[in-house]
Amino acid sequence: NICGKGVYEGTLTIDMVKALNAQEESFAKQIQNDWKEASIQYSEGTKGYLSLIGGLSDDPKHAKELTDYIAKTVNGPLSIAAINRLLTDIAEAKRITEAFAINSNVETFLKKVSAQQATVSDLTPDILAWLGEKNLMFKLKVKF
Repeated sequence: NICGKGVYEGTLTIDMVKALNAQEESFAKQIQNDWKEASIQYSEGTKGYLSLIGGLSDDPKHAKELTDYIAKTVNGPLSIAAINRLLTDIAEAKRITEAFAINSNVETFLKKVSAQQATVSDLTPDILAWLGEKNLMFKLKVKF
């Protein structure tokens, strides 16, 4: 308002412009921080599940790329394109993850597999049933 009034009245000073510029920079930083916080909160659960089960999906390469795209968008600058990209990627990630209904036992097992800490004893009857139901019996390998 002060700058607008200064332009209208012909009294605009460099100090007024500097003050407005400082406010704009502060506002832009705050928006970027808010974007990062909100986008992480919005995406972290779905991205986490996708990274956990992506290797079991029909297209593991696509799942990995999608996880990477989400991380890149969240860590990048705020823009309309970034918002749209995040919404699209999260919707696609949810489509992939919803094909794998997992309970806490399966989640624990998959985390162990991901960390290469799963053992034969982790192959409980309910884990084996889930793997069979999802046609994953031949996608996992046992190694020393």
